[in-house]
Amino acid sequence: MLANRTGDNPLKPDIESFRRRITSELTQVGDSFAPAQGAATAALLDLSSTGLPFMDVIAQPAMDESARERLELRRRKLQAALARINAGTFGCCCECEAYIEPERLESDPGTVFCFDCITERDAEAARRDGRHY
Repeated sequence: MLANRTGDNPLKPDIESFRRRITSELTQVGDSFAPAQGAATAALLDLSSTGLPFMDVIAQPAMDESARERLELRRRKLQAALARINAGTFGCCCECEAYIEPERLESDPGTVFCFDCITERDAEAARRDGRHY
């Protein structure tokens, strides 16, 4: 099943540091939900006391919803990364099962594709959308 992997996992010594980092980031994301949820409610309660132009106050709930969606997506990606650590598959590409480059995981521990696979996926999406890549 894991025929594309070669050698030992280059992340093996760092798995616990990734676990700590992901757990810490999950806590930060969770802490960010409360302010994001309260901002829209506060703005709509009293439009006159905000000191903002009317359109800014009206647009705020949509911006807050967008922020909540980004936080939720990040939370799901980090939870999935922890599940992969627990399953012993963290750092393996979900497409080709090769090891993901350590630099990519350092940049985003929630990443699930190696450079080659994400490049191919982006190129395929561009072709479908009629863009040149």
